[in-house]
Amino acid sequence: MLSWEMSLDFLVTEITRENTKQSVKKRYDTQNIPQDFLVNSEAICDLNKLILDLENSNKSQVDLDQMYCEFVKVVKSEMSSKLSCKTYITDGFNNKRRRCKKPWWNEELTVLWNCVCSAEKIWIKATCNKSTLRHNYVQKRKHFDKACQRSKRQYWYSMQDELKNLEDNPKEFWRKIGKIGVGNNRQSIPMEVKMEDNSICTDPKIVLDKWKCDFSNMLNSGNLYETTEKDVNSCIITDDILDSEITNEEVVNILKLSKAGKSPGCDEIPMEMYKNQTAINALTQVFNICYNTGMIPELWSRGIITPIPKSSTSDPRDPMSYRGITLAPTSYKLYCGVLNSRLTVKLDDLNFIHDEQNGFRSNRNTIDHLSTITTIIETRKMCKMSTFAAFIDFKKAYDTVNRFLLFCKLESIGISSKMLNALKSLYHKVQSCVKVNGNLTQWFDVQCGLKQGCVLSPILFNIFINNLVNEVKSLNVGIPIEEEKICILLYADDIVLLAENESDLQMLLNVLHMWCHTNDISVNLSKSKIIHFRPPSFPRSIYTFMLEREKKQLYNICLFFISQDIAGQGKHWSGQV
Repeated sequence: MLSWEMSLDFLVTEITRENTKQSVKKRYDTQNIPQDFLVNSEAICDLNKLILDLENSNKSQVDLDQMYCEFVKVVKSEMSSKLSCKTYITDGFNNKRRRCKKPWWNEELTVLWNCVCSAEKIWIKATCNKSTLRHNYVQKRKHFDKACQRSKRQYWYSMQDELKNLEDNPKEFWRKIGKIGVGNNRQSIPMEVKMEDNSICTDPKIVLDKWKCDFSNMLNSGNLYETTEKDVNSCIITDDILDSEITNEEVVNILKLSKAGKSPGCDEIPMEMYKNQTAINALTQVFNICYNTGMIPELWSRGIITPIPKSSTSDPRDPMSYRGITLAPTSYKLYCGVLNSRLTVKLDDLNFIHDEQNGFRSNRNTIDHLSTITTIIETRKMCKMSTFAAFIDFKKAYDTVNRFLLFCKLESIGISSKMLNALKSLYHKVQSCVKVNGNLTQWFDVQCGLKQGCVLSPILFNIFINNLVNEVKSLNVGIPIEEEKICILLYADDIVLLAENESDLQMLLNVLHMWCHTNDISVNLSKSKIIHFRPPSFPRSIYTFMLEREKKQLYNICLFFISQDIAGQGKHWSGQV
């Protein structure tokens, strides 16, 4: 035996990464919540004490943050003691490809595969009768391959039968679809990124920093506006309905509308945990404190961005090949749900949102506008008339909304100062981070645009874009229908401008351009199209449209129609270009 000793003049330490390789994730069984959850006297006493201490304090931001952190601890402690959970340990920094278990694999295949491996080892190690042993190995391998193919067929046949039986359960249907093929691995993001010089980097710190920088630049691409004292209006507006105390009934109504099984935010508390009377009472008191003081816990200002691939053909090493889905704390979403409900009622009473807007409004959908456009085109085609339409797409519409202009518009329509301060508190400090394979990047500020993952964002955007309809309709052009002229249809940020001739459509485009310039919004020229719907006998238009000082390509469509098979409860689309 050879042995030796070494002496070094420096200390040898274990090489470790700054971030641990393994991340631990707990998944609680929220479908089987016991009846005594948050019912014991200790939990109730702790929650009541937290609320009472906050009400007796100065109600500063520090006090509110401390109270909410303790509130989260009480709920999570109850979850740990009352709910069963599974612990998942993932290695987010490991780039090695792991062999995942095949869904069609069974015990029979395991036995056959072990026999194949054993026969192969015997054949390789043998010194005589190798041809016989090789023949034995080949036969066992053929038998295993046939069993594999048979198991695969049986699996896919069973999957087909399961999908056929889920016709009345779309939620479970799409969940099954997501587990088939590449959909099962779509959340796997390679722990490597492509740098600006097209080099590939695998260093975990640089990878996370690249994700942070790219998403930070994307979410802060709008124009920033610094508020000054002159911008602050000292006029106080009151409203008895908007300014009233938040009630338990309002919180319960929002909880009833909330969907189960959704991922929680950074507080890691699922929505199901709040569906009991103790939590409802505590949340109502917390919401009233936030509403009356115009402050929210700092934890509510943070959102975790989960990347979802935009396309299967895009480069998975490029962060911009992913669409970010922001996860907000569930209590924050409930609070915004209450504000959204009150704001919707107020706008409906004022009849503020124009009928041309169908986006995110009750009892309205895209089919309504599709039917309107189709009827206009078909009717005018039968009457030997052309229809000119401009389909407008805004560039990152929600992410580039000027917040100062938004609050000015809210104030101009008579929203109470209390509600306005509550809305401003949501945007006082907005932070996000990106979650990559269970690892979080550093937090970064988002200083422009509407909040991602916020239920208030759709209605706030409808308010922001509403005056565009006023300016467009003031031209008194469009498609005449009885005593009105239809010149614009909207579904959130998707717009269609309609006109009888080229000059009228150019006027509409000019007004749109001026509105975009005034409101710091940009048109996505590559995705915006102008179409000339015309009878087959009509010549194509040679008019050159101008949009943002650029010529816009004209698509000439001679025939276009949509029919809906009502009896068959399906939709039939057909067309000719």
